[in-house]
Amino acid sequence: MKYKDIPPYGLRLQPDLKEKLDAIVREKKKKTPDWSLNSEIAKRLEESLQVRNDLAQFSDGEMIDELIRRWGRDLVCIQLGKKQQEEPPENQ
Repeated sequence: MKYKDIPPYGLRLQPDLKEKLDAIVREKKKKTPDWSLNSEIAKRLEESLQVRNDLAQFSDGEMIDELIRRWGRDLVCIQLGKKQQEEPPENQ
C-alpha cells in the first residue's frame, strides 16, 4: 500500500503532549530528515502493540529479566508471594 493511499486520521492531542512529541521529532529529524509527528505516533503505537504480544511469550523468570532490561532495576519492583488478607476490625 502506498503512503498516499492511506486515508488521513485526525487526532486531538493535549498541547503539552504534542509539544513533547514535537521536541522528539525535531531531534530525530537531525538523523532522519523526513521524520514527522505522524511517523513518531505510528511508531509508538506499533511498539506498544508489539510489547504486549512479546511479553505473553515469556516465562515468569524471562519476563522479570525482560522488564528489568527494558525499564531498569530502579523502576521495576516485584513482590513475590501472596498478600495476607487484613483482619476485619472487631466490633466494639
